[in-house]
Amino acid sequence: MAALRRLKQGRSTAIAISQLHTSSCAFAKQHYKMLVLGGGAGGIAMSARMKRIMGAENVAVVEPSEMHYYQPIWTLVGAGAKTVASSGRPTANVMPSGVKWVKSKVQEINPDTNTVCTDDGTEISYEYMIVALGLQLHYEKIKGLPEGFGYPNIGSNYSVQTVEKTWKALQNFKEGNTVFTFPNTPVKCAGAPQKIMYLTDAYLRKTGKRGKANIIYNTSLPVLFGVKKYADSLWEIVKQRDLKVNLRQNLIEVRADKQEAVFENLDKPGETQVLEHEAVPASQSGCTGSPAPLGWHIRTCGRKKVCCVSQHSLKSMEEIPGDWPLHKETWTGLQNWYRLLCVRRNRRNTTRTLQNDLQQATNVHVSD
Repeated sequence: MAALRRLKQGRSTAIAISQLHTSSCAFAKQHYKMLVLGGGAGGIAMSARMKRIMGAENVAVVEPSEMHYYQPIWTLVGAGAKTVASSGRPTANVMPSGVKWVKSKVQEINPDTNTVCTDDGTEISYEYMIVALGLQLHYEKIKGLPEGFGYPNIGSNYSVQTVEKTWKALQNFKEGNTVFTFPNTPVKCAGAPQKIMYLTDAYLRKTGKRGKANIIYNTSLPVLFGVKKYADSLWEIVKQRDLKVNLRQNLIEVRADKQEAVFENLDKPGETQVLEHEAVPASQSGCTGSPAPLGWHIRTCGRKKVCCVSQHSLKSMEEIPGDWPLHKETWTGLQNWYRLLCVRRNRRNTTRTLQNDLQQATNVHVSD
């Protein structure tokens, strides 16, 4: 926690990811000791923590959206257990009191000058910066999407625009295949496609339709879950609930007019399989990428102020396989602190949440 102590003492270190251009904003200037980019769950949580350390007057959050959505609840929205309205609150209501809310989009990040440029021409300088811009959805990477969402019974729990379609698909189900997918890209929540599958199974059993349903889970991953202890328990649930799981299958095309989905076998590139959706295709794919200001360019690493990440996933280059460039770059002190804060302190809570979700959906206890 040395970096956290440095924050309290006022020493300057920054997490930043840069882009290609020199700054073009010069209409207005602001300065904050801590600048948080993004007002989602991560940005709001960190700005509240920084307020306690530095004082509200020294913290600003750049976030253009008037509405803040708690996205983890969308799994329950897709299953009909919650409404989409319950997942949203006005951003003003969740912003920590006294913290400056900059209602703009991030246009440029310039770590050489410790400045950020917004889309309205404002230049903001900082001593410390936390990037919490989240991920962008790229449904267009799947042929037939996003236009396929215009057809009945195709939905995605990763977007507020499409999550309610999943619930409508379940309500309209009569018989046939219901297909859930995990894409071959980073995703916002790796457990979401699986959780909605279990919730769908529970709903169809409750409504007496399970006997007419063939529930299929096609995942691009080579495992059902990344932690073996939990994967073993989940395989037992899959067997008990008669769920069909296919590993290393990646959704590459949706033929909405024919109610078909095309999957590629990732272990045998070029080999494809076509699944008929019949009555209810519930596609949960959510291909993602880094936000535009972060995805354009990765500046030369190795300097004290810059945390090097992959432009595709925003993961540290140390966590990227060896064929990626710059993967040997080391963590900075503040990055180590941020990594510990997000992983070590919250790992238990994240695991507990997953366990609770699975237990509610399946009525099967997942042991610690």
